[in-house]
Amino acid sequence: MINLKSEEEVSRMRAACVAAARVLRDLSALVVPGVSTAALDSAARGLMLRHGCESACYGYVVGGLTYPGHICVSVNDEVVHGIG
Repeated sequence: MINLKSEEEVSRMRAACVAAARVLRDLSALVVPGVSTAALDSAARGLMLRHGCESACYGYVVGGLTYPGHICVSVNDEVVHGIG
């Protein structure tokens, strides 16, 4: 069975996608050699507030551990999750 979204649900989903795209666009301009993941996380938090959205990963609890960051970012070819 296919669950169809209402016009309101589609509108809210569209607004969320627009906000996420704006945050990613603005944050990508800050990704330069030497910038720390902590600085990017802090900037992302501010951008999310400015664009009226919140992080899906901030405060996420798994295995008794709470994720401290607003973004999940890795350096170069690392395959890890964390803010440092």
